[in-house]
Amino acid sequence: MEGEGKATRLLKACPLAVLSLALLSCSLAPGPRDASPPSGVGYTELEFVDTERSRTLDTTLWYPTPDNLNPTEQAYPSGFLGHAMKDAQPFDVPVKLPLILLSHGDRGMSTNLAWLAERFAENGYLVAGIDHWLNTSLNNEPEETLRLWNRPADLSFVLTRLLADPFWGQRIDANRIGVAGHSSGGYTAFALAGAIYDADVMAAYCESDRRGPDCELVKGVDFGKVDFSAASESYRDRRIRASFAMAPAAGNGIRSSSLAAIAIPVHVVTTEYDEILDPARNAIHYAKQTPGSTLTVEREGGHFVYLSRCSLVTAVFTYFLEFDICGTRSSVDRDAVHRRISGQAVAFFDEKLGM
Repeated sequence: MEGEGKATRLLKACPLAVLSLALLSCSLAPGPRDASPPSGVGYTELEFVDTERSRTLDTTLWYPTPDNLNPTEQAYPSGFLGHAMKDAQPFDVPVKLPLILLSHGDRGMSTNLAWLAERFAENGYLVAGIDHWLNTSLNNEPEETLRLWNRPADLSFVLTRLLADPFWGQRIDANRIGVAGHSSGGYTAFALAGAIYDADVMAAYCESDRRGPDCELVKGVDFGKVDFSAASESYRDRRIRASFAMAPAAGNGIRSSSLAAIAIPVHVVTTEYDEILDPARNAIHYAKQTPGSTLTVEREGGHFVYLSRCSLVTAVFTYFLEFDICGTRSSVDRDAVHRRISGQAVAFFDEKLGM
C-alpha cells in the first residue's frame, strides 16, 4: 500500500458518515469463518522494477513456515482477510518447492486472492501474487484495463527475477511452475499457456448488439492513449507447466486457433451466473476450445465470489458500490465456495506438477 490506506483517508475525510455506516454494520459483518484456516503460512512483500517497460511490480510471496501453526484471522493492507503471518520464518532450503504465479482481476490486488494463495502455501507451494502496474485498486489508469497483454509479461518478468534471486531462487523448483488467476487474471493464466488476444475482434464484439457488461469496463477510456501494437503477440512462457483460470475475461477477443494449440494442462472454473462475464462467452468458451481442459461450474456466487472475505471496514465502504465486492448483500457462504475451489486447485497442481 502506498501511503495511507483508502479506508484511513476516508475515515479522516468524513468521520460522521463512516460512524453512521458503522452503526449499521452488524448485518454487514463477514460470513462464517472457515473451520480449519490454513496454518503454517507466512508471507512477505517484494518489489521488482521492470525498467524496460517502466513498471513497478509489487509482489506478495506466500510460503510454508514452521511458525504460525495456530493462525488468527487478520486483514491484509488491501482490506481482505487472511491467516498468513507477515515475514514469518521461511522454510529450510534442502527441498525445492513448486511455484504458483497468481494474477488478480482488473483493478484488484493479489491479496484479493489470499484465500487461494494461503491454501497453496499450506500444501507446500510457493505463491507469487503480482500487483499489475496501473491496474490495481490503489493505482489505476483506465486505459490499463485494455492493455491486457501487459499482464502475462508482468508474471514472466517476476518469474525470471525470482529464479535469479539469491534467497528465493534456491527454494524454487524451476521444473514445477504453474499459474492461476481470476477474471483478467484468468486471461493472464491462459495467455501464459499460449492464448492470443485480438484487440480488433474484441472491439468488434463491444460494438455489436452482442456486447455484454464486460464492455462497460472500458467505457470512457481514451483509446488514443493505447498502443495496440503488442496486443496480439504470443506471451506463452514455456516455464509454465499448468494453468488454473477462474472466470477468465476477454473470451470474446481470444483467437480460437491459439486456444486449440495450447498443450499444457488447463483447469477452468466459472459460476452458473456471472454479472460481468457471461460464462458461455468466456470461461466455457475457453474450456471448449482448449484441448484436454477441465471445466468446473460452481452453482453459487457470481463474479466476485472468488475474492477473499473483507474486513468490516472494507465491507462498510464497499456496501453501496454497484458490484457486491465483499458479498455483504449475498447469502452465499464464500468460505464454502473457496474450500471447494482451492481443493480443486491444489489437487490439479499436485497432479500436473508432480507433488
